[in-house]
Amino acid sequence: LYLPLYDTVTLNVEKRVLTAKPIDQKRYYGDLNANFEISITGLVNGDSVSTLKTLPRVQTTADIESLPAIYPLDLDGGEDPRYTFNLIGGSLEVLKRPLIVSSKDTVRYFGENNPPIT
Repeated sequence: LYLPLYDTVTLNVEKRVLTAKPIDQKRYYGDLNANFEISITGLVNGDSVSTLKTLPRVQTTADIESLPAIYPLDLDGGEDPRYTFNLIGGSLEVLKRPLIVSSKDTVRYFGENNPPIT
């Protein structure tokens, strides 16, 4: 004869950790910053980015007048009842804008002074 045994057990369900990182970007000096995209990994159970309550936001100190250099892309925020966010930074590289200089074709005959270049 077997008697059933009963016991109370506490089960703690922890939030799963998502890793969020802005996708590194490049742009030319004088261009506007693009809409920054974020890579999110670690979703389970058929969840997708669109099912998350609040996505992290990308911030950078670079603006349209920022000189060519590499600037950080930082994340903040992000909220969901099922997940916590591990926020990793990215980078925005502002490149030197190519400068193209051209002039009108002109003619100079032997022995004459050079014409003005325009």
